[in-house]
Amino acid sequence: MAISENHKAILYTLLGILLFSITTALAKWLTMSNNVFLVTFFRNSLGFLFILAVVFYKQRIFLPKPKTSVSNHMLRGVLGFTATLALFLSFAKLPLQDATVLTYLGPLILTILSVLVLREKLDWKNWLSLTIGFLGILLILKPSGMVSTTGLVFGIFAALSNACALIVIKKISKQESALTITFYYLLISTLFSTIFLPFVWETPSQLHIGGMVLLGISSSLAHYCLATGLQHAPASTVAPFNYTSIVWASLFGILFWNEDLRINLLLGGLLIIGSGVFMALNKKK
Repeated sequence: MAISENHKAILYTLLGILLFSITTALAKWLTMSNNVFLVTFFRNSLGFLFILAVVFYKQRIFLPKPKTSVSNHMLRGVLGFTATLALFLSFAKLPLQDATVLTYLGPLILTILSVLVLREKLDWKNWLSLTIGFLGILLILKPSGMVSTTGLVFGIFAALSNACALIVIKKISKQESALTITFYYLLISTLFSTIFLPFVWETPSQLHIGGMVLLGISSSLAHYCLATGLQHAPASTVAPFNYTSIVWASLFGILFWNEDLRINLLLGGLLIIGSGVFMALNKKK
């Protein structure tokens, strides 16, 4: 029985989110003992070497197609690098569950920017979604201030950068393969990571080097699966399945860091996710 394009997209997305969740857990563990810039470098460079091995295996040279501007690949690489760095910084400051929930603020932030920068007008449904989303942030932050404000800022910035990167990926994926997109993303991210290397270098332990190797591999495979999923179906089809990362984050956080499944986090996460889904459905109409 043949698998439909939508089902292929969903399967690739679910696998990509699982791999991404493994990546985030590894990143949190590594940033507890290593410089965040160093972890980012190893994640990007080892991921690039993994993709480079795939390129040699396929014996293909991936050059941008005429319709795809090199600047789009550059933009995707810069956005991906800043998103990864900010995300890893948020992992160092926040519980894994909190940092993961904040990654879903991207659509809300982009909506605000569309009003401020592009002067777009929103209907009452979009304003309602924004209000619900920010209530979710307040619930996660809590009046007691137990959640790091610095970590919160990094988490929000990571969500914005990642949302912008996904838009660029969707645009590029019309002409480029998932492997080509991933190849140039990791190449550009590695180049940017190398700039900071002389200032932050410290030799990791053998155990952490092994963790960084796994980090690079799992991250590369995650981006490849997510990019492939977008080639088989529209973003609106696979978007709801991205939220499965919260399930994995909660599981990993409880198992490895004894994190509590807090009521305020559950309610705040539901509000943020619900507002994003409601906004997406409203745009679809």
